[in-house]
Amino acid sequence: MTMAQMLEQLVVDGPRLVLPTSVTFAPHSYQVLKKALIKANGKYQGSSFGFDSQATAIDVLTRLMQGEDINIKKTLQYYPTTDPAGDRLLDGVKLNGKVVFEPSAGEGYIVRRSLAAGAKDVLAVELYEPFHEPLRRAGGRIIGRNIFDVTPDDVANVDVVLMNPPFSGAQDVKHVEYVLSIVPENVEIHAIMSGAVLVNSNRIYEGFRTLLDAFGIKPEDLPAGTFKDSGTQVKSCIVRIPSRRKATLAA
Repeated sequence: MTMAQMLEQLVVDGPRLVLPTSVTFAPHSYQVLKKALIKANGKYQGSSFGFDSQATAIDVLTRLMQGEDINIKKTLQYYPTTDPAGDRLLDGVKLNGKVVFEPSAGEGYIVRRSLAAGAKDVLAVELYEPFHEPLRRAGGRIIGRNIFDVTPDDVANVDVVLMNPPFSGAQDVKHVEYVLSIVPENVEIHAIMSGAVLVNSNRIYEGFRTLLDAFGIKPEDLPAGTFKDSGTQVKSCIVRIPSRRKATLAA
């Protein structure tokens, strides 16, 4: 059975694409179908693949039937925060009663962890609109789609920034530097970043390391395989930028 024939057998049931009960796919063919649906950000649920909404499920099915290769992770550089990365990111961070800002919130992993740790509110930004519904369900208060459209007024009441930005093209550095430019001086920033921050000789990374040196900040190297559950072996680290940064520079 071809991919198109298998896709025609799927049934849209709300936000799910449900496998047929009357037809059995050949094992190899089914694995090809399963891989395509997971790459499109479908959540494997045994007899179905779940998406954030019925509209997204229909859109994915239509695009796959038209022969499109949908790869959400590659397109968006979307590698969700894993439990090991989340544990390290939140280690020692006091969130009880605080307002958190998450500038690249995905489907809400950091939002959920922040609220579970006692945060009273989490302001979230996420570019990919189909992620907005699961982000709201996680408890995030969406304030925009593009981090570079967020203004100082939007984040004036924030206490802590927790972030896992995309890495490619030094986007992580650009995101962190922009956040630094808009949040109040008393806000601490904790960011998961690419391992390139530690060693890359590109001027963007060198400039960022100079900034970290001025603050007296040493990035925390994350173990190899920290993001393997998100489908990547990319090296990563955590950068923690303290509050009262101007006082740090003046010291």
